[in-house]
Amino acid sequence: MLIETPDIHTPDNPETNTPLQLEQRFHPPKNWQWEYVTNANGHKLRIGHVVPNYKGIKAIVVILPGLGEFAEKYFELAHNLLGENYAVVTFDWVCQGKSSRLIKNSQKRHSLGFHHEADDLHCLIKYMNTHFPLDLPKVMLAHSMGANIGLRYIIKHPDVFSAYVASAPMFGIKVLSHLPLATYYMIARSVCRYRSESYVPGGHDWDDTIHPDNIEDSILSSDPARNVLNNIWPKKNPALQTGNVTWGWVRAAIKSCMVLRKTDTLENIYTPSLLFSCGEEKLVSNRAIFRASKFMPNAHQVHIPDAKHEIIMERDELRRVFIDELFNFLYSAT
Repeated sequence: MLIETPDIHTPDNPETNTPLQLEQRFHPPKNWQWEYVTNANGHKLRIGHVVPNYKGIKAIVVILPGLGEFAEKYFELAHNLLGENYAVVTFDWVCQGKSSRLIKNSQKRHSLGFHHEADDLHCLIKYMNTHFPLDLPKVMLAHSMGANIGLRYIIKHPDVFSAYVASAPMFGIKVLSHLPLATYYMIARSVCRYRSESYVPGGHDWDDTIHPDNIEDSILSSDPARNVLNNIWPKKNPALQTGNVTWGWVRAAIKSCMVLRKTDTLENIYTPSLLFSCGEEKLVSNRAIFRASKFMPNAHQVHIPDAKHEIIMERDELRRVFIDELFNFLYSAT
């Protein structure tokens, strides 16, 4: 079943759709453009992109959001990248942002399998190849779930990206660390026979309790201005709202993490890679990140002890570590 988000066919207007209370750094960069493309399954994918206004572009950075996120969260990062002469492309995964939703309750973050979402990324790449110079290197900059799907894509298409940057990559799920992943997968698969499209226990439609604005309660960021982006944008644009995950998403996530646990798979990923982990991590498994960095031949791992899960949205002194490491890496990799 194909479910469209509200007003999905109405062109996005960065000026009128931006919440008034946001600082300028959180506004869309000048000349930011939105486009919609259709994937092989008839789902609409919303793409956002911007190119520097001068020659000598170094590379195209493809930002892949995490679970439940929307492209608007990454406007500040886009400003940072433009300032260093990188073009920026991002998009909303299916069931997030203003891309199509899969089931009747469009609030539910469902998945039919991360391999389908990796195919959607390939749809984005094909779009890029018709709108950007083909000789520019492509860099993947992915957060959490996006880093999982992104690495699945690199395994299948090793020659597309020149470099891979992962912020708190979801190579494992912290709450599922007490038993073997295969055991959790068997449980999720059994539940999905009857309740694939049901919320996990405690799950519900979007509201501002999913990601609390109060930084003391937030497991995502300790920066007051950046943390509230999770709620300011969806309140302004209800089409961006996404609730909790379904059992179908859990099954897909565990299965994909199992793929990325295979030693021979990791040992054959030669793309230059920069992996970030956070000391105050509550969502993904740092152990899985450390393990991956040891087996991936060209991976460098950076641990930021005081950072919460969304290092890109963290307070300045922590985010600066990410930004400095990022540009040093890009300088050498591209």
